Amino acid sequence: NIWGIHASWVPRITRYSVKIHKEHNWHGKKIVMIADTHYGNIYGARDARYLVKRINELSPEIVLIPGDFFDGPFIDYSSVVSEF
Repeated sequence: NIWGIHASWVPRITRYSVKIHKEHNWHGKKIVMIADTHYGNIYGARDARYLVKRINELSPEIVLIPGDFFDGPFIDYSSVVSEF
């Protein structure tokens, strides 16, 4: 549990290079994907603000959020979403 809590507060950045074997305009572009943020009772607007800051430091052209953005309990969703 301790490792899980620590890992959730320290986002890990993993860099990948993707080669596209067709003509395209994406040379040197960045895509950031975040997942499993689970905003809810434990993680809220302050955590979202920190994550957005880290994302902006990477200067991506697009950000993908494939899932588990919110956790189960009701929270003030607008405060978290407004950070993004």
